[in-house]
Amino acid sequence: MAQADLDSILKELLDFGTVKSDITDISNNAKLISAKILDIEKQLNYMAQQMLEQNNKIDLIAQYTTEQIEAFSEQIKTKSEINPVKTEQPSGEQPQKQSEKTPVLLSNATGRYREILSLLINEGFFTYSKLADRLNISQSRVRAYIADLKRYYSVPITSVKDTEGVKVGISPEFVNQILGVR
Repeated sequence: MAQADLDSILKELLDFGTVKSDITDISNNAKLISAKILDIEKQLNYMAQQMLEQNNKIDLIAQYTTEQIEAFSEQIKTKSEINPVKTEQPSGEQPQKQSEKTPVLLSNATGRYREILSLLINEGFFTYSKLADRLNISQSRVRAYIADLKRYYSVPITSVKDTEGVKVGISPEFVNQILGVR
C-alpha cells in the first residue's frame, strides 16, 4: 500500500473518533435534559395538587359562609315575624290600615350581591377599584351594589381611608354575627 492510502485511512479513523465523541456528548446532554424535564414535571404536579387543595378549602369556606348568611337571614326573618316593624301614619290624617314593613333578607341576595358579600367577609376591606377589577365590572356598578347592600339588606358597610384611598368593608361585629363567632 502506498503512503497516501495509509494517510487517508488514518484520517477516516480519526474523523470517526471525533464523531463518536460528539455523539457521546449529545447523548449525555440529552440524558441531563430528560432528568431536568422530569424534575420540572414533578414540581408542576406538586403545585397543581397544592392549588387543588387550596381551591377545595376556598369552596368549603364559601359554602360555610353562605350557610351562615342564610341562617342569619332566617334569624332576622323569625325576629321580624315576632316583632314586625310598622310604618307610622302622619298625624292629622285619617288613619289608614297600617301596613307592615317587610325586611329584605340577606338570604334573598343573589348574584353580584353574594359575590361582594363573600369578598368582604372573607378578604376584608377593598377599594372600589379593586372590587371592580375582581368582579370585572365598573366602579359605578360596585358603588350601586354597595349602596343596595346598605339600603335594602341592612348590611353595616363601613368605609375607611388609608394610603390606597377609601376602602369599604363589613363591620367585624356583623361578620362575627353572621359566622356565629361569639
